[in-house]
Amino acid sequence: MSRVVHGHGLGGQASERDEGLREQRVKAGGNGQDKSNSGRCLVGAVRRWAQERAEARREQVLAAAEECFRSHGFHNTSMAQISKSAQMSPGHIYHYFENKEDIIRAIVQMDLEDTLAIIRENANQGGDLLEAMLSGVDDGVRRMSSPGKAAITLEVISEAAHNPRVAEMVREMDARLRREIREMLIRGRRSRGLSTSEADLDAKVEVMSAIFDGLAMRAVSNPKSDVTDLTRVVKDALNHIASS
Repeated sequence: MSRVVHGHGLGGQASERDEGLREQRVKAGGNGQDKSNSGRCLVGAVRRWAQERAEARREQVLAAAEECFRSHGFHNTSMAQISKSAQMSPGHIYHYFENKEDIIRAIVQMDLEDTLAIIRENANQGGDLLEAMLSGVDDGVRRMSSPGKAAITLEVISEAAHNPRVAEMVREMDARLRREIREMLIRGRRSRGLSTSEADLDAKVEVMSAIFDGLAMRAVSNPKSDVTDLTRVVKDALNHIASS
């Protein structure tokens, strides 16, 4: 605008007016651009805080629900019990979760993401991919052999056996995990020049999954089993399955 006015011989007056406006903005707390940027930063910070707070509250509910499910079972746990354990009102819980099935979905989803994170971390370490897969076995055996983890796993499977909605959710999560393991197995076997027959791969992934799922049942049936010995034997078995 000032260049256009300057072309009409009025540039000096326009410049003085612009300078005056800038001084007024500075006195008011900074120029317009600074205020705009500051406002956006503030809004962004508030949103991040709100998201982090909401996530923390969701995790608080999930931790309380897991404890209730372990102690009383899925069907014997009420939303009121979860509310009391989480130390928040039922209204707050319903703000995050529609019902107990919704809570189960979130628990299974969180567990899946944790498992996938371990698998991907090992896969990104470089070197032999099949050996990288085995490096995560220690943590996997320890988790699945934990009585608390076993109780939740079996409770979810039990509910899936006669609840079609929970069954669909469990199968969906299981399919995601099997796809990830299968992809790693393909890449690892190809790097060693081994066969990648689809039928064989599907069977291998199924047996590998069965080993870890079975650990949850054994943790209930024989909670005194030596985890160190279990880990060693599971590693040997998985190494044979993955590389044969």
